Amino acid sequence: MKLESKRSSCCSSHDTCNLARSNGSLPTRLLDVGNPRASFVKVQVTTPATTGEYLALSHCWGDPSDMATVLTNETFNEYITTGLAFELLPKTFQDAVLFTRSLGKRYLWIDSLCIIQNNADDWDREAATVCSVYQGALLTIAAASSSSGRGGLLYEPPTHRITRTTPNGPYTLFGRESIRHKEKEYPLLTRGWASQERLLSPRTLYFGSKELLWERRGSRTCQCGESVSSHIGGDVSKVYQTTTAGAASLDGGRLISGLRLIRGRK
Repeated sequence: MKLESKRSSCCSSHDTCNLARSNGSLPTRLLDVGNPRASFVKVQVTTPATTGEYLALSHCWGDPSDMATVLTNETFNEYITTGLAFELLPKTFQDAVLFTRSLGKRYLWIDSLCIIQNNADDWDREAATVCSVYQGALLTIAAASSSSGRGGLLYEPPTHRITRTTPNGPYTLFGRESIRHKEKEYPLLTRGWASQERLLSPRTLYFGSKELLWERRGSRTCQCGESVSSHIGGDVSKVYQTTTAGAASLDGGRLISGLRLIRGRK
């Protein structure tokens, strides 16, 4: 899958995908991951002068013990000054940082590191902006096959190798298992919160255990080349009609009505 060409084409040609990003506003906080040689990543508090594009991560929290690094009242000053060590991040976060860097982007939004988790006022205030966070992201990275922070984004799909010999000499065949596109292979997609993130994001790259899936407002594709109309459940393209009003109506007001009921559970 030629990701960069798809992203570039989407950004330049698909007006519906770019509607929410027209004002260029950034979230309150972002992870600054731009230095590939840095062993720490910092939480940056944005200002009106802060510019740049950012990626957002959609993921399952899983067991709280898998989330050892979260932004709290106690870690706030440390994370915005010294930063937090890359090696201490959960595997999914590490992969997201590396992927963001591979695209040449500086900023990444991760909920647990950009919202103060033990500050009710901050959580309520920032939760009310989550819809615009995903709407405004250049790309949403979805850890689709990971049920916790330990799973990561990248998997080594099982392959099969058969070596035989003929009168003309030896030969080797390589193959992989047939990909069955079942929602149970994507734990992330069983979470209501992730459904909101999916609807709001202009473009999403799903990291599955056997392949990558690309979704934008209006189409989907995957590495296996099959039709993806039912790979990840529901046709999200129906939500986004080609009218400006259709896309602009996703202001997120109704989508976050239940956030207080599920706070802290992803």
